Amino acid sequence: MHREARIWQDALPEACFSSPTTLKTSVSVRPSTNGALLRCQSFCIEYKANLGGRIGYGLLGSTFTTMASDILTVTVPVKSDVWASFSTPIYRIDNVFVGLPAYFANAVLTGSMDYFADHEPITGGNLSFVAAAFSDVGSSPDIFRRLGLASCHYFMLQVNQSRIQDDVDFDELFSLITGDV
Repeated sequence: MHREARIWQDALPEACFSSPTTLKTSVSVRPSTNGALLRCQSFCIEYKANLGGRIGYGLLGSTFTTMASDILTVTVPVKSDVWASFSTPIYRIDNVFVGLPAYFANAVLTGSMDYFADHEPITGGNLSFVAAAFSDVGSSPDIFRRLGLASCHYFMLQVNQSRIQDDVDFDELFSLITGDV
């Protein structure tokens, strides 16, 4: 299976959007004696895979602001109307649009909840998904669920005992997206 990904750290591509409609959940955080490192970070991953009879595609970007809080809030915007086109060098099979229809937004929230069901959050704060691109044919709820799960994993790796880690195992993130774990 041929797979390709692009990753942005502390940057986001031109696929940001806002919406008055959001999905939101909160997760309790274990008590911490060392406090939270206050920092806003952004992360985005764009993924393409040859899935045999079709090509899978998705792009998901988020920001995470840590806070000295016992709650982690996850927010996913829903954009189900008027999408702008998005140009990408890794996926030229069909049209790609900026936004997150409800069925993909639900999948992102599910992926986030799946991650935190198995991994207790390290710090409180706000995880906001702010960028997304999808294709008419290649995108699926499963791809966006995996992108949501991988985004949560990335941020929890970054915030470890109130210090930012320099090394991220992108092979591990890639495995979460492809389901090879």
